[in-house]
Amino acid sequence: ARDGQRAWALKILGVQDRAGGITTKEALEDVRKRTKDLYKRRMAEKKEQDAKKVMQAFDIIKASFVKNKNGGVAKKASASGSGSRPSSSGAPAAGVKRSSSSASLSAASGAAKAAKVANGQQAK
Repeated sequence: ARDGQRAWALKILGVQDRAGGITTKEALEDVRKRTKDLYKRRMAEKKEQDAKKVMQAFDIIKASFVKNKNGGVAKKASASGSGSRPSSSGAPAAGVKRSSSSASLSAASGAAKAAKVANGQQAK
């Protein structure tokens, strides 16, 4: 069934089937550019269903590429197909709470007040 889907995708995109499939990033980039052009053309012609098929075809080709790159194990793709990845900048993901800086500041000022009281100074 996978080969049938891949063959359908190649036909929709008008891409020549290569012996080992699409194995390089450059080849995948060429297919992506073709997909983009076809999608724009179909949308300009008001053929939204055909445009949607073009995007589905590219997703199949991309999944096949990722599967081949990982030794036959496909990574789980996002539902939108946009390839979104978790941020590596150290920022928390959406919905993850971080301790607020004001809470840590008030804890620090509380510790400073306690140290002043211990030294015999009046805390403000």
